[in-house]
Amino acid sequence: MKNQIVKILVCLGIVFVIIGCTNKTKNKNRYELVKETHNKVYDYFTNENVDRTNLGSFSSLSENSDYVIVTLVDNSIEKQQEFLKSANVSEEYIKFEQGGPYSTSKVDKVDFELIKSNTHNDIKFNEYYYNEIQKIYISSNIKEIYLIDYNKTKYSLKWYSSNVNQSLNQTIESITNTMEKKDSLFDGGTIIYKSKLKDATIIVCNTLEENKDIYIGDYQMNYTNQCGV
Repeated sequence: MKNQIVKILVCLGIVFVIIGCTNKTKNKNRYELVKETHNKVYDYFTNENVDRTNLGSFSSLSENSDYVIVTLVDNSIEKQQEFLKSANVSEEYIKFEQGGPYSTSKVDKVDFELIKSNTHNDIKFNEYYYNEIQKIYISSNIKEIYLIDYNKTKYSLKWYSSNVNQSLNQTIESITNTMEKKDSLFDGGTIIYKSKLKDATIIVCNTLEENKDIYIGDYQMNYTNQCGV
């Protein structure tokens, strides 16, 4: 009798373990599929050949990373289905919201301004903004960086990167196009830009290890292997 009870308990334990592993596998698979969907949507939003007239802001992951948020100017069922077909993604991993319209044109050059904080003797880099591909770091003596449009309206780089419908690389390029290219490293293609007028340095990493991060500081900032592993 005891042996039978032990066998039953062992069998129940195996069943619970299998169920638990199955649930973990399902969760893991959904997370991977959501990430894959996000990458597809990101590629679609940043494709210059795509008709962007109905696109809102960039897609973003939900708080629990269980679906991708996509904003459309016309958020009707018809337009949602058109988007799913064009972007080649499943509606199971998409949540649509109404948003926009936002600027969809690529800006070749944009004025910018660095706001410096109190002088720091020990300069460190703080994470300022990130997406699924890269991060922006600003030095600790920089309080904020603003982009200035043709109407002299200021936008923080963080807001601009989140709301204007162009890739982060395009946004950074619109800034560096106004700066002087000072150096190009033999690590895959990292480039250092400087502007004495704007008291600014921007390091755009592009290493063989696929580091695409961006570092922003004042004119005195030097390359100290920020892009290194």
